[in-house]
Amino acid sequence: MFNWIIARSIVPHVVIVLFALFVTASAGWYITRNNLVLERTERANDKLTYEKAQADATAKALKEKQEKEAEYAAIKAKQDSSYLKLLNEYRSAVVRYKTAQRQARRSNLPSTPGSSSVDVRPGDDSLVSVPFSDLEICAVNTAKAQVAHEWALEINKTK
Repeated sequence: MFNWIIARSIVPHVVIVLFALFVTASAGWYITRNNLVLERTERANDKLTYEKAQADATAKALKEKQEKEAEYAAIKAKQDSSYLKLLNEYRSAVVRYKTAQRQARRSNLPSTPGSSSVDVRPGDDSLVSVPFSDLEICAVNTAKAQVAHEWALEINKTK
């Protein structure tokens, strides 16, 4: 049957082994839990670092964007004034052209009612009739094109 003498001599050893296993398992659980807490803390710190870096980068990008917008606004204001100046120059050229056309027509009119018709030679540019509205459109578009060209050159300088 069961030998109590052997059991009495083994029981303390089994208890010691079971206690050692319990201590080892508890220590392993404790170390693993602490490592997990440490990892979670490090990941939370990393997340805060990333969020701060992202916020700094966003703030820097917004600042640079605002500086570029201010720079472009200054260029735009300069180009707008340049456009108005060019437009006035071209419009005055259109008015001068129209005036010259009227004077040329008046000087080519026959002096008497019974005279022959006006002497118009082929290739005489002074009598080419261009509608005033077309000249105005050309003046506006030419001024816009010149200003756009100057604007593009100015933008390329700032890059």
